[in-house]
Amino acid sequence: MTLFGEKDMNGEKWNKKSTVEAHTNDLRAQAEKFVQKVTEDLSDLTSEQIKELIHELKVHQIELEMQNESLQIARDQLEQTRDQYADLYNNAPVGYLSSNAFGVISRANETLAKMLNTNGANILNTNLGPWCKDEDAYYLHCRALQKKGGTLETEILLKRDDHTTLHVSVASKLIKTNPGNENEIRSIITDISERKRLENQLQHAQKMESIGNLAGGIAHDFNNILTSILGFTELALMEVNKGSNLEDNLQEVYTAGMRARDLVMQILTFARKSNEEVTLVHIEEVINQSIAFLRSSIPTNIIIHQDIQSDAQVICNPTLLEQIVLNLGTNAADAMENGGGTLTISVSDIVADELFASDNDLLGPGQHVQIKVSDTGVGIPDEVIKSIFEPYFTTKAPGRGTGMGLATVHGTAKKYGGAIHVESRLGKGTVVTVLLPSTHTHEQRRPYHPELLPHGCERILYVDDELPIVKMSQRLLEGLGYTVTARTRSDEALDLFKSKPYDFDLVVTDMTMPHMTGDKLAIELMRIRTNIPVILCTGYSKKISDESSAEMGIKAFAYKPIVKVDLAKTVRKVLDEAQVVTHAKSPYT
Repeated sequence: MTLFGEKDMNGEKWNKKSTVEAHTNDLRAQAEKFVQKVTEDLSDLTSEQIKELIHELKVHQIELEMQNESLQIARDQLEQTRDQYADLYNNAPVGYLSSNAFGVISRANETLAKMLNTNGANILNTNLGPWCKDEDAYYLHCRALQKKGGTLETEILLKRDDHTTLHVSVASKLIKTNPGNENEIRSIITDISERKRLENQLQHAQKMESIGNLAGGIAHDFNNILTSILGFTELALMEVNKGSNLEDNLQEVYTAGMRARDLVMQILTFARKSNEEVTLVHIEEVINQSIAFLRSSIPTNIIIHQDIQSDAQVICNPTLLEQIVLNLGTNAADAMENGGGTLTISVSDIVADELFASDNDLLGPGQHVQIKVSDTGVGIPDEVIKSIFEPYFTTKAPGRGTGMGLATVHGTAKKYGGAIHVESRLGKGTVVTVLLPSTHTHEQRRPYHPELLPHGCERILYVDDELPIVKMSQRLLEGLGYTVTARTRSDEALDLFKSKPYDFDLVVTDMTMPHMTGDKLAIELMRIRTNIPVILCTGYSKKISDESSAEMGIKAFAYKPIVKVDLAKTVRKVLDEAQVVTHAKSPYT
């Protein structure tokens, strides 16, 4: 086998061969000396002496033949060892190279050549510069090793001859030679691309987790604000003159608040990393919202054109539907980032027959909404299109994408019984079409209308660290006939309950509060009085859910913002369910 840059391997390091040859030469010299002596002294020898000499000569001849045989065996072993070494060197799972102090390569194995997708001879007498993203990377590595001595490991990004990239680890050792000779550097090149991909995935997951935590915190605070906005708006609508401009203004505030509540629920879906229950989603609302996000995130030299010709609804999770549009829009923008262009998002209705459904991989015929995202970008090569829906496949540079965008779009479309198709021409752009089953049975959002709500006369302890929420909730509940005692500190509420445990029929408490969280407060209250019903409210919490709150004995669990009708019905439901037990143990009955 060939070693790129291989030196003569018959040198001094093959000690076994050198020893055998030296011994053989010594025997030859002895034999020649012996023959010469015999020739000189033959005339003086007797016949018996000549016979002895002949016998001795035969013995030397036998020894010489044995040494020749040993030499041949050594030569065979040498060739076998040489082949094994060459095979191990060239076909090792890592790249090997030897260079001088300046990184100029004198020897390299076939594995390194395959890593670079090049011919081994091209590597010799270079310092890997043509294949390094940073041309001086290997040279600087060698110079650093010269200063440090010993061993050194560095990560380098290589450019292969097929224009793909390769992350490698370069572990080198400085081999010091005799004084006056140039030192040698031997390096092991290990492909760590898969490890780097997994590290990037982990970093992305950690980043998304951090963003999720941030989103959850923002949602918690925003839900508290929305609770006040919606609650006080409801109070105002109860007192305003019907048909007045003020009532119309308040209705707009209420409608905007409800839209904000839906948006926060989408944020919470992302923060909890779980799919909420699917619902009927207005396709036009999601598309418009997605386009608004895209306008603020893509270059200004890209024009967004929208053509929405459908008022259909689809049954899905609104956040996942939004991800479809954002992923496709972002990919389209990336394809036009150098020269700009036009991003077109169109929505239309189609009715699929059985043939169309079969040809387009749809689950069945019927009404469908067709979402098309097209661009005027560079296009996608034919050999790449077949792989674009594979997880982690990407043609983007490192750090520009994870390869999960189109895989997510494909998975979401299939999840909801739809399909996705891609058409592209190099230099002409790309069109991605998503089909989803749809319906035109609309549920119009209704403005606020006062309705006959369940009333009561029970006594309620209301605990929340947000004073506006306490003030608003107290007015709403007292308007329904309840007697409400409010506290903004959980420890104060606990002290009050300890002193008068049977003065309350229900406790409504927030989850996230200083001094003591709502779940811990509920546990302490139930230790004092086991049958006290508790409603736990929160803007957002990862620590508690419907299931865990029920296990604790909490009777109801609700996310903020909770509007008047929901609050009234929840309070009445919990009181009615607990009435028999509460009255049975209360000294007031």
